[in-house]
Amino acid sequence: MADQSRISSWLDAMEMRLRRVEELVGRPEQPPIVGLIQQILALQEIVGNLNMTVKEELPKFIEKGLGAVSDEVSCSTDAVDLNFGDLEDRLKSAKELENFLWDMEMYFQAARVSDAEKVSITSMYLIGDAKLWWRSDLSDDASANREHIMT
Repeated sequence: MADQSRISSWLDAMEMRLRRVEELVGRPEQPPIVGLIQQILALQEIVGNLNMTVKEELPKFIEKGLGAVSDEVSCSTDAVDLNFGDLEDRLKSAKELENFLWDMEMYFQAARVSDAEKVSITSMYLIGDAKLWWRSDLSDDASANREHIMT
């Protein structure tokens, strides 16, 4: 009986301590595992919603981005095409000028033309914009009292 009395008083003391701990910490409304399961289920729902949003919205976002990039590339390609066209025209003009000057030099050598006559003979062979430029330059030189190109 003495042992039973000691055990009983020990159990009473433990219950008292447990009550004090519960008062300090608070008594859980539900076991901790239930709370964890609820949190896991909530997280699963959030992940599911996020997954659905990504599946629905990401392709639209990517398509929109690719469309913008495609437009930029198209504009850049058009600009490059224009520049290449301009370069081709300039290269063609430069080749024509080089060939013209070469032909004139060959003519001057063969005909033994003096340096004083080379400019006036060359100007007779100019055509199109080159002839117009030459006439404008001669006119500008005359109106400005400048000597025109002699050699």
